[in-house]
Amino acid sequence: MFELVQHPQHQPSILEFENGSIQVLLAVDDQGFGLQEIQRVDAVLVQTANSSNAKEILRSIRIQKNRQLALTPVFISSSVPGCRKIEFLFDGTYSTDTESLMLQKIKHIRAQLRSFTFDVHQLDYNHSLLQAALQYSHSRGCTLKPMRERNSKIGYSYPFLGSIIRDDESQKVVELMEQSIKEGYFAKKSLDKVHTCKKCSGGYLNYRECCPKCGSSDLQTDDLIHHFVCAHIAPESDFKTDNDTMECPKCSKELRHIGIDYDKPSSMHTCNNCSHQFQQPEIKALCIDCGCDNQLKQLGNIEISEYAITPMGEYAAINGMHVKSKKAEKKGSKTVSEQIFELFKSQEIQRIAKSGHQSWEGSLRVNLDFMTAFHPEQQELIQSEICGIISNYLDSVDVLSSPTTSWFRFMLVDYSKERAAEIGEIIQRNIEKLLADGPGKDQSVVETLITSLGEEG
Repeated sequence: MFELVQHPQHQPSILEFENGSIQVLLAVDDQGFGLQEIQRVDAVLVQTANSSNAKEILRSIRIQKNRQLALTPVFISSSVPGCRKIEFLFDGTYSTDTESLMLQKIKHIRAQLRSFTFDVHQLDYNHSLLQAALQYSHSRGCTLKPMRERNSKIGYSYPFLGSIIRDDESQKVVELMEQSIKEGYFAKKSLDKVHTCKKCSGGYLNYRECCPKCGSSDLQTDDLIHHFVCAHIAPESDFKTDNDTMECPKCSKELRHIGIDYDKPSSMHTCNNCSHQFQQPEIKALCIDCGCDNQLKQLGNIEISEYAITPMGEYAAINGMHVKSKKAEKKGSKTVSEQIFELFKSQEIQRIAKSGHQSWEGSLRVNLDFMTAFHPEQQELIQSEICGIISNYLDSVDVLSSPTTSWFRFMLVDYSKERAAEIGEIIQRNIEKLLADGPGKDQSVVETLITSLGEEG
């Protein structure tokens, strides 16, 4: 891996243009150069033996905490093998034919960078990275347009951010940019959608027809033959004779012409693993990265968009972002952490011991195998929906907690035994309706238990 060093062992090569008014550092394989060298030049030209080394050099610059250093114009030489596949990550490709264009870009970028505020000490990591993306987009006068990238986990990569965030975590770029949309710094234009594995979020999926009984993809497919004369319907193999002609197994008449003697209304599949016959196969998506076999309804969905900086984003690029950090809040207006729930529970047990009132704890669990069959993003959506359903039946003094995506705890304060049981049944019935179309829909996936506070259970 290429790393920037404080004191390079070898004197780096400096290229001079326009009578020395523009200086470009030449970055080659196995030649270290220091931070001070980059700060003294106007741009960097990468000229390596392969594109992998070129990407590593670019990344070593882009990840620097010094923002001015990280936004240095970096170009790739046209002599680098495979440069066309990664040139979108750079500010341009250099050759003798494009020298004037490179110099023009360097002047424009440097002029823009001089107008920026680079103070980021009050920003968290995501907002620091987002501000860098804003400054990159504004200084280059470009949108962040996705490019097809085979090494990326989702099949797409973005300029600038794609050189910082590794290819196996490329979905994080989309998550960051979606955050920027909500905060008003970028506007987006949707270009594509990528289905992803429920387990690893990989986008390289092999869609296969599978047996609905055993799940095997080892299938034999035959056309169904409908004989017009006797109305017999059977697989084409049943009509084949040793003489390679077709004869109806029911009435023994010879079939000569499709559309006159017979037609092919459908197909019949036979599983070579379990011998099950069926007309409608199940479509599954096998993840090439982790080997997880996904049902189509379990797949995640990532929107691939082109991002353009907004006026608010331009202001943030020039003057800096001012974001107040705050702790993430749990989804659901009445949801508290498990620690807070235990505190409320302890206080309520002490209260009812003195008052003689009745209060109850509800515990609702969703079958773990059922829940983990969904993509993590879908699990969070289901968790939020379930919290919403439970909240609808709680009073303002009642408390709800969701320690995991499959476990929900709620406290019913000052309820009769009958009313508490009724609430538990209503909640379970509504959640069963919510989950009715999921995998394992033919079995009970929800279990609700209502116990009196202060009792073991």
